[in-house]
Amino acid sequence: MVARWLLYLRESFHPASRLFVSALLTYLVWGLLRLKHAPERGFGELLAAALTYALMILYYRICDEFKDADTDREYFPERPVPSGRVRLADLRALKHATSVVAFALQIVLPHAAWVFLGFWLFAWAMGRWFFLPRLISQNRLLAFVTHAPIGLLGILYLLRALGPEDITVWKPGHLVMAFVLAGPGMVWEILRKTRSPQAERPGYQTYSSILGTSGAMLLAGALALAVMVLGIWVAPTWELPDWMTVALLAWHLTLFAVLIGVHRLLQRREADLRWLGEAYSAGLLLLFASGVLAALWG
Repeated sequence: MVARWLLYLRESFHPASRLFVSALLTYLVWGLLRLKHAPERGFGELLAAALTYALMILYYRICDEFKDADTDREYFPERPVPSGRVRLADLRALKHATSVVAFALQIVLPHAAWVFLGFWLFAWAMGRWFFLPRLISQNRLLAFVTHAPIGLLGILYLLRALGPEDITVWKPGHLVMAFVLAGPGMVWEILRKTRSPQAERPGYQTYSSILGTSGAMLLAGALALAVMVLGIWVAPTWELPDWMTVALLAWHLTLFAVLIGVHRLLQRREADLRWLGEAYSAGLLLLFASGVLAALWG
């Protein structure tokens, strides 16, 4: 079973990239809190928070395997579960093990236990389509609206875990921080399932199959615009360097220019925009990390 777990992790979860993102977001939240003179946290607490975040990504990724079993069998037969190389029983055990370890890590962060419980319960409910499988599973837009808050909850968990013990994570400023840091992941989610008309597969639902290629790109652009506006608005209150405003504007103008450029390309050839979502989200988080680093050590 362990060998099949490792195979699944290697092919479907990509632990190196997920651990990197978890560590980067943990660093960002910790750095922004330190700029507001929050108490220092030890390495053990930082490590426990980052690992918890990574484990929760794994948890709801495994939940997706159960939700998407029929779809994957038809459209992605080469993946570990549809191909028979990994069994759902293996993933059920891995899901339980992931939960046990994530809960155990809260021993290091007891002040964040209730926020973590909400984080976990939301992910668990996601795994059951919020008990409305017929309604949500048949509409990717509705699935996006109901599932996207998991990213916000993850950031709020990191805020609670790494902030002062009396921090109120539901304050408007913290919710804005959560959206700005989780928003790039939402843009990635839209773009990774945006395809040219030639690349659409009959019966498989993407954002572009619902909204059209142009509509899906506009949705991703609108989310990115919201991230840009809010990021520029709150950057001074986070005490980030002045150049962050220009950098955020330049990064997003580049995204919008690329979207306009590839729009015509997608009308003529088979392609998708996963690469653009990955480049945008990774670049923006690294940009924020650079700003935090410069502010902390400047």
